[in-house]
Amino acid sequence: MGASRSVAEDGDVRQARALRGVLEPLTAQQVGAFHRTFVRMSRALATQQVAEAADATCLPSVGLGDDLFSDFRSWLIGQGEDAYAAVLADPDALADLPGVRRGCGMGQPFGAAAYVEYAEKAGRSAARRLPALETIGVR
Repeated sequence: MGASRSVAEDGDVRQARALRGVLEPLTAQQVGAFHRTFVRMSRALATQQVAEAADATCLPSVGLGDDLFSDFRSWLIGQGEDAYAAVLADPDALADLPGVRRGCGMGQPFGAAAYVEYAEKAGRSAARRLPALETIGVR
């Protein structure tokens, strides 16, 4: 993930493309393992406390909702290990991240990068057996 941040830190199309470039030489099994790790990291952020901090910081007065909260978690993971660990330990640390001023980014393309790469390597039916990134019912 760190290599993709050298291209962009928005979690959007450019960073997703950079991540796919990093994943491309890996085997399907390695890409699948990366995806599973990404999902575990995202699910660790799927707490009421992180959701409340994200709502208040990223989209004040409106809130993110479940779908955007999933995108937010992907964006946060794309910000790197230090940002991820800080928010996991203290959700209020989100307000101190530089990218938060730009609306927390939209991490959906970044979050989907490993899944798409795996599907291309192992086939769509194999990819359907990977764990889903979205979590419902956090709120």
